[in-house]
Amino acid sequence: MRYQDDISDCSATATVFADDHECPEYDVDHDENANLTCYIPLIVGQVISVQISMKMDSPHFEADVFADGVIRNYWQSTRNKVNTRRAPKVEFTQGIYKIARSMFRSNMVVAPVEQSSNPALARENIGFIEVMISKMNAAGDTHLHGALTPDDLRKDWSGSPAAPVEGKVAPTLQMRFADGVRMQEADRGGTRVRLRRNRQGAAPWVSFKFFYREREHLRNAGITTSSSLGNFSSALRSLSTNRKRKFEDDEVDELDDIVLMRGKENIQRLKTEILELAIQTDSAKKQALAKKRKTERIANELREEYAQLMIKKAELEKQMQAAMDETEKQEASALSPSHSTSSLT
Repeated sequence: MRYQDDISDCSATATVFADDHECPEYDVDHDENANLTCYIPLIVGQVISVQISMKMDSPHFEADVFADGVIRNYWQSTRNKVNTRRAPKVEFTQGIYKIARSMFRSNMVVAPVEQSSNPALARENIGFIEVMISKMNAAGDTHLHGALTPDDLRKDWSGSPAAPVEGKVAPTLQMRFADGVRMQEADRGGTRVRLRRNRQGAAPWVSFKFFYREREHLRNAGITTSSSLGNFSSALRSLSTNRKRKFEDDEVDELDDIVLMRGKENIQRLKTEILELAIQTDSAKKQALAKKRKTERIANELREEYAQLMIKKAELEKQMQAAMDETEKQEASALSPSHSTSSLT
């Protein structure tokens, strides 16, 4: 998803990748407070990463990544001057989690919802990845992100109230963090401070929220194709609510920008559909390969079983032949003259 601030000329793009494939975005929309939302299809076992590209008018800005309502990673600009021509790109490939008093970094892996170990509170919900970007304002305000940190999580959430369903489709997936690398003590202390400290600005500058769901559930809900309607509608709202232009040429230019935006979004929609077909094709290939391997394994087992049966058959034939030879020998011995003479005597 992409956000463009018409007033400050700042922009940001956030993208979720699954197994290094860009996830298609469905039902894209945002409100007047720069909260963007969409749905993405995921499969159990996929490894998730998040990429962000930003162009800012301030040297002080930062980005946070949340998974299922818990802050899992962060990034802060180290610039000392403004440069809006070059957009920094940041990639988040890991998340932070805690076991006992130790903190770890691990991959973000899609897993089924575990009802007995649900990392969510009543005010939060699982099934979404959120990216928040904050930047310094003229007043120097700060704010708290208000989300849970790894330190806030308990081991067992089975007694917590049921979380409200957020979005149009109930979640059946969550992010799993395990088998990570243990953080050093110095890194652990600094990370705790950075996860909890105030962010720049009076509120987040923009929020990207990706509701991740199973593809079949999205299809059942009628959410099957990417949509540019949300972004285009928001552009029209922005046009109607922005400050009045002094010259008619400016209004024409802005309309041209909207038409150009819609064309770019249509191109992005086609790219998304092509990507989805590629993902489906890749999945079908994997399923076909798995079936082929299973068939080969069964065939090998049948060949081995057949070989064993042939060995047993040969042994039985050998035993039968020996028995027949012994019977013939005994019959021949019984009919021999020497045997008859000894009987008469």
